[in-house]
Formats: sequence, C-alpha cells, structure tokens
Amino acid sequence: MALRSSANLFRDLLNAENHVELKAKHDAAASIRKYLADGKITPGDLSEQCGLTPPQVSKIVGFRLQGFSIDELNGALALLRRNG
Repeated sequence: MALRSSANLFRDLLNAENHVELKAKHDAAASIRKYLADGKITPGDLSEQCGLTPPQVSKIVGFRLQGFSIDELNGALALLRRNG
C-alpha cells in the first residue's frame, strides 16, 4: 500500500497541528541559510542588518526555530532581499 504525501513533511511525519507555520518557518530559514552559504552575507553582517544576536543567527542556520515567529524570519529575509 503506497502512502500519499501532502508535500509537507511537518504534516506527514510529525502530524503537527501547526504544520503550515512550521513549513513557513523552515522555508524562510532555508532561504536565509542559502544567502550565507552563497557568500552573499556573513553571519556578522546578517546579525547587524537584521537586528539579531549571533546566537539567534546560529539557531536560524541550524533550523532551531522555536521562539522565532514567522514575521521575524520573513522580516530578516525581506531585509536580505532588499540589501542583497
């Protein structure tokens, strides 16, 4: 019997009630992480431009997103897109 995917890992594997929020946070963090990986910004510059502390940047890069709102992550991503 084949399992059907909803294309949302958080919904399929975690059966999380807030799966839409979790996926949105993950997607924003993945985009922020890509800016860093591509060398478009340094962690220090990200911290300074987005008003984040270095430990917060580390948490975002490591996908430890508990405590961050979607608005915070999307706000940081919007600043990166505007400046980069």
